[in-house]
Amino acid sequence: MKKLLFIAVISLTLTACASYRAVVEYNNLAAEAASEISLAKKTGFLWSNTENFVKKAEEDKNAGNIDDAIKGLKKAIREAKLAQAQAKEQANAKAPY
Repeated sequence: MKKLLFIAVISLTLTACASYRAVVEYNNLAAEAASEISLAKKTGFLWSNTENFVKKAEEDKNAGNIDDAIKGLKKAIREAKLAQAQAKEQANAKAPY
């Protein structure tokens, strides 16, 4: 009985640690996404779906789907960085003729 109780306590502790890490990762990614989106907005090249990924990630987090929320934030960060790269590339764009 003591072994079973000990195993249950250890497994609950490990599960709690894993979920805490996921929440910390989510919070870090949310801050990074907000920063990257802000920079993309300043360039005027923010893509139309980027902010939707952040909203969906927040909904997923509130629903308890932290893994899906993290994936959504990573998509938003990627799109915001690509928008910034596009702004740099198109800064001095000229017609090819």
